[in-house]
Amino acid sequence: MRDPDWLGAGINQSTPIRILRLSEVIRVTGLRKTALYELQSIGAFPVSVQLTPRSVGWVENEVQLWLAAKLADRPRAVVDDRG
Repeated sequence: MRDPDWLGAGINQSTPIRILRLSEVIRVTGLRKTALYELQSIGAFPVSVQLTPRSVGWVENEVQLWLAAKLADRPRAVVDDRG
């Protein structure tokens, strides 16, 4: 099985790594907390980073790459030009 395109991708030493907290990930993805953790548990969403014993976040670039992959996978609209 091939790793998802967003897995570990986009970490560049010249670009600062930005961490998104849960509320930001929910806002950006439109998913609820439960859905995020379910997708994460099956390897279908980027894994969170343990920041402190009681705090986690997600690498912004991995979340953005996940969203881009979702957009790329969506079916294209069929244009009916029969008027």
